[in-house]
Amino acid sequence: MAFADVLGQTHACQQLRHAMQQDALAHSWIFAGPEGVGKRLTALALVQGLLCQSPSHQTDGLPDSCGRCRSCRHLASWAHPDLHFVQPTSDKTQIVVEQIRAACQFLAMTAMEGRWKVVVIDDALAMNESAASALLKTLEEPSPQSLLILLTTTPGRLLATIRSRCQMLRFAPLSPPILTSLLERQTSVALEVRQQAAQLAEGSMARAITLCQPELVQMRDELMADLTTIANQPLALLCSMAENWSERERFQQTLLLLRSWLRSNWHDHPVTRHWIAYSLWLEQINRTAAIYNLNRQLTLESVFIRLQRLLILQQQRTVAMSGQ
Repeated sequence: MAFADVLGQTHACQQLRHAMQQDALAHSWIFAGPEGVGKRLTALALVQGLLCQSPSHQTDGLPDSCGRCRSCRHLASWAHPDLHFVQPTSDKTQIVVEQIRAACQFLAMTAMEGRWKVVVIDDALAMNESAASALLKTLEEPSPQSLLILLTTTPGRLLATIRSRCQMLRFAPLSPPILTSLLERQTSVALEVRQQAAQLAEGSMARAITLCQPELVQMRDELMADLTTIANQPLALLCSMAENWSERERFQQTLLLLRSWLRSNWHDHPVTRHWIAYSLWLEQINRTAAIYNLNRQLTLESVFIRLQRLLILQQQRTVAMSGQ
């Protein structure tokens, strides 16, 4: 993965390439941005650029990897003796202190093939308290020619002492045209499905791929049909909708589809502030549901009732504005 292959993150890639060219690369970085926007790919591009055996320069004069040498071929599968990748343990909930200690010991060793030793920590927020504390000494006293990259969607939740010792690099959501182009390469679904997924994905490639799955396409169509009539439904029917969408395998996807629908539509609403607050509330529900065993039906009843109130408010505002 060369920098030239990373789409939609020109600013982030150029900042890293300028630092490489000037030999001014910070020892520790936080790559921060939404899920599925290219943080991991950019980390791989940076590692490949540092460890490439035949580095080249693009037309903009900035360095990049060749993509052909032995080092680049190994890194295509994240396999290189000078790279150590850390991610949550098999239960997918935590990065534990033993993993961080091993990573710190790895950084302290001499590089075997390249000039750099690199550790990439995926989902850095998954570090438990002991693991985060163990990382601090390495951040305070980095080894020469060592590089540490933390990937996270919510940098503000990392320890302040970690944030203060790292260079922050922010990643923007991907545009719908870029997502549509990427989906064409990675899926075989129809253009209309790709375009709809790109519009609903909130700039996330991971979410766009999920939205292209046939069962999600069908769910989306069914949910959109329900949403078109929700403003005029009595309470009993809202509760029936909640029951229908609260099945375990549908609950999380319902929240995803609803949030995506809101994000793609709220700019046309005369009560945008309320829609943003509602979407943030949905995100909080989604995070809570990932940790606790919520009553799914009661949760969706609240979601649909609050949505109905917002739609009614929107209708009232629209009528009032048209009468002015």
